[in-house]
Amino acid sequence: MSQEPPSFASDRPRRTSTARNTPVPEAKPLARRTKRPAPGIVSTTSSGGNSAVGKRKAAPRKKARATKKDRGQGPETEIEMEEVDDEGNPIDPNEPRYCVCNGVSFGTMIQCENSENCKYEWFHLECVGLTDIPARTTKWYCPNCRQVLNIGEKGEDLLPDPEIRTFITNFYRISDKQDSNELWLSHFTEDAQVTMGNDTGRGPQEIRELRSKMWTVVAERRHVVNKVFPARFQDGDSECEFMLFGDVHLKTKEGKELVVPWAGHAALTQVADGLKKEWKFSQYRVWLQK
Repeated sequence: MSQEPPSFASDRPRRTSTARNTPVPEAKPLARRTKRPAPGIVSTTSSGGNSAVGKRKAAPRKKARATKKDRGQGPETEIEMEEVDDEGNPIDPNEPRYCVCNGVSFGTMIQCENSENCKYEWFHLECVGLTDIPARTTKWYCPNCRQVLNIGEKGEDLLPDPEIRTFITNFYRISDKQDSNELWLSHFTEDAQVTMGNDTGRGPQEIRELRSKMWTVVAERRHVVNKVFPARFQDGDSECEFMLFGDVHLKTKEGKELVVPWAGHAALTQVADGLKKEWKFSQYRVWLQK
């Protein structure tokens, strides 16, 4: 990262606005992950998730195959191992791969609820310690995504306040819409401080200016939050701090596509809105990896 990690909000002095036009950092273009096709006929679980019956009943097995190769001194026979299905038919080496085992579709498979960001998406039941599709009403997440999202084995939210997850999800969804400036701004307190790279703004007007400069050279973008680390709750759990790590997929107005890793530090506070309280940013800072 380009700067040192932040201290807690209580240790940090307030800053005056230093708003400048921050250019999009140079980064090597990275290929976007192509979403895998469903591994078979999909049905909906009782929790609203997806399961599928794979293309074949059993896991593929290895079979020896004799091939002849000419190495200049006459043909030689070599033994190669190939994957075959339960009927002995060779499996196309280009067939999509799934699960932590990197295997093809077979048996009953379950989809991770975090499928948009999940590395594998679909899993063989036996590979994730399941004997059947879960009958519970909670949603199923793969072991890796449970760790990333702070979710328990039964889908329960491990963040101190589940509303924080909803707040984060909505914020980045709105943040990626260029015409949602005022809705994006409503996620901050009236005296919030925002720092993006070397630019800092405080209060609605300065933060609005920072928001506008984000889109100076960017045509499209999509944030992916890979991990949230709750750091501190205080004052009766009405204030908290956390770190975020993720990637932002950018398309510049010149047509260049980038995937840039980022880290964020946020301080939230609950603000009364009538009879209910809402979480809002009191401080928010982002670092882009250069």
